[in-house]
Parts: sequence; C-alpha cells; structure tokens
Amino acid sequence: MINDNLNIPEHFDTLWENLTLADDFLFGKVMSDEELCTEMIRRIFPNIEIGSIKFTQTQKTSRETLDTRGVRFDVFAKTDNRKIFSVEIQTTDKKDLPKRTRVYHIINGLDALNKDTIKTSGKYNDLPDVFVVFICTFDPFKQVATCAKKIIN
Repeated sequence: MINDNLNIPEHFDTLWENLTLADDFLFGKVMSDEELCTEMIRRIFPNIEIGSIKFTQTQKTSRETLDTRGVRFDVFAKTDNRKIFSVEIQTTDKKDLPKRTRVYHIINGLDALNKDTIKTSGKYNDLPDVFVVFICTFDPFKQVATCAKKIIN
C-alpha cells in the first residue's frame, strides 16, 4: 500500500514512527535546528551561560592531515559567546568513551587553534571553551544502579 499524500510505501511510515532521538538521522535533523540545539545544550548545562547557537553542522568530519585518524562529530555547534559544543549520540558501548572524549576535546581545540582564535591574538586564553557531550543509551560507567541504591537508602 502507498501513502497517498507523498507516494511513499506504507512500510516507510512505520519505520519513521519507530525512530527515536537516538537515531543518527533524527538526532542530526533535530540538532541542526539552532533553537532546538540551543535548548538541548542549555538543559544539559543549566549553570553555564550558553548564549545562542550561531553555527551548527551535523556529521562534521575533522582530520588534521591525510595520514592521521579523523573523527566525525554528530553535531558540532558554536555559540555567540565563544563556546564550542560537540554533542554525540552513542548507542553502542565500545568501552572507549573516556579516551574518545579526550580525542574529541583535542580535535576541537586544534580546530579552534588553527582556524582563527589563536592566529589573531596569539594567546591561549583566547581559545573558546570546548564541551564534549556523549548522550548514551546505556550506562557507560555502570553507576546508575549504584546511584539508585544510594537514593533509595
């Protein structure tokens, strides 16, 4: 059966209805909207002055040279008050999040260093603040049960 409005096979409607924010495609679509991206980041960091998102890019690839390993950011965002956010959806526990987070910080820092920040002033203190967020569909540190026990007791 075909969806009459769009000429789309009916099973695609079912697939669309089953998507969650953890789906890479949907996450990218939602976070590419600057207002929604700003709101999500404000909810993650309620005590940090976020400003407003002035630039977002989904599936941003960063690679310093051809012979180095690059990374692909799910969402890369810059604010009007000199902050950089990398927001990632992680659905598989590869047991490497602490080290991946470190690499993402380094790459974001190098990107800011090479682009314009340090070139104009020459001061490291002028580098933007970098935040790397992994939104996981699992507990990467196996602490939810421990935290729940503490709350209950």
